[in-house]
Order: sequence, then C-alpha cells, then structure tokens
Amino acid sequence: MIRVRMANQKSKYFWLAFSSMLLLFPAALTWGTDWQFYSANEHYLCLYDPGRVIRPEPEVVQVWTNWIATKEGKKYRTQEMARAKVPKSVLERYESTRVRMAIQCAERTYQVLSVSDYDEQQREIGNGSRACCLEEFLTSHPIAKNSSEEDLYKILCSGQKSP
Repeated sequence: MIRVRMANQKSKYFWLAFSSMLLLFPAALTWGTDWQFYSANEHYLCLYDPGRVIRPEPEVVQVWTNWIATKEGKKYRTQEMARAKVPKSVLERYESTRVRMAIQCAERTYQVLSVSDYDEQQREIGNGSRACCLEEFLTSHPIAKNSSEEDLYKILCSGQKSP
C-alpha cells in the first residue's frame, strides 16, 4: 500500500514537472511548427513555415509567414490597429503577425490571403486583422526588388521562370 502511494506521488510529480516544462517552450516548438528565417527589415524579422508550403498550381505557392515585430514594427502595426479602432488593451499585447500569402511565381506578384496578430505567448489577439484594408486581400501586389517578399520569392520560386 505504501509503495503504491509513493508510486502515485512520483507519478504526480513527474506530470507536474513535465507540464511545467511545456510552459517554458514557445508554442511554435511545442506544436511542431518549424519557422525558418528568410528576411529582416526595419519592421519585422521574417520567418516562414516550410512544412506548410502548398502549391495548388505549378506557378502558385501558398505559404504561412510569421513576422516578429521590431520596436519600429510594433509602433507601425499598433498605429494601424488604433486607426481601425482596435481596443488599446488588444494593441498593447501585440508581438507578431502571421500572414498567409499566395505568390504567383511567373507573374512575380503576391496576394495576402489572411492576417492574424499574436501576443508574446503566441496567442492570437482578436481584432488585429481589422487593421488591414479589404483591398489588401483583393489585390495582387508586385514583388519589389530588395524586399522581404523578394527574399521569400527567391526561396519558393527558384528554378521557375519569371518574366
């Protein structure tokens, strides 16, 4: 009886320790997302998830990106949120933005498919995507030279012909 109780206590301590350790790891590591660096600019450190790259057509690549905001990036993004009347309690928690985009390799353009903002624990913050204009989602944008989009284009569209 004493051995069983001690075994149960050890088991409880093990699970308590294990659960505590999970809290120390970032959510991306815990859930298997393997973000890889592709670019940086004054606003963001740019990562993409190579495990979630989809090619619905030979010349189209859909990809998830994770933009971790710099000090300037936080300032810029929270100003966008404030203009869209996102509550201050939401924009104060902002740390990063995840964008799903489609790159048209042959046309050298991209289109934003979805935008979500996240806090430092990588929890989605509601209302952040309201700060984007609907036009952003309906329009294809040219990939500018020396941009983070061009860096991603080079990785995902290499070997494919472009104009």
